Amino acid sequence: MSDAAVAALRAARAREARQNYARPPTRDPYEEFRAKLRQSAWSPSSSSLSAKKAQPQLDRSRVFFAQDIDPRSYNRVVQTIERRLPELNYAQWSALPLMVVSSWKDSFHGSGSKYPGFVVIPADFSVSGKPPSSNVTSWHP
Repeated sequence: MSDAAVAALRAARAREARQNYARPPTRDPYEEFRAKLRQSAWSPSSSSLSAKKAQPQLDRSRVFFAQDIDPRSYNRVVQTIERRLPELNYAQWSALPLMVVSSWKDSFHGSGSKYPGFVVIPADFSVSGKPPSSNVTSWHP
């Protein structure tokens, strides 16, 4: 290599180094994460929500229906469950998916559950322990 080529290469590397050092320092990702946590809606320090009064919302993407439930009743069942979330202590099991079945007897197979890993609720559930007033019709395509 000639002296002119070496000098040009050194000058280019020096320019590149100056550009790299001139960049503003990046923020600490952990600090950004902590800042977002402080600003989140569920944070106990948030004035908009009280930690004791806050009730999680039902995540409809985690609600599943057994095959024998009539699809026309899905919306009504989900709305009923959403109204009853405080009575069902939803905050304690909100991380688990929910399986809606037609009756309790359809949710067990022998001594175990047909739906392991799910919280199972009959479509015509009653929180009070009294028999439900209306039954959900079964659906057979």
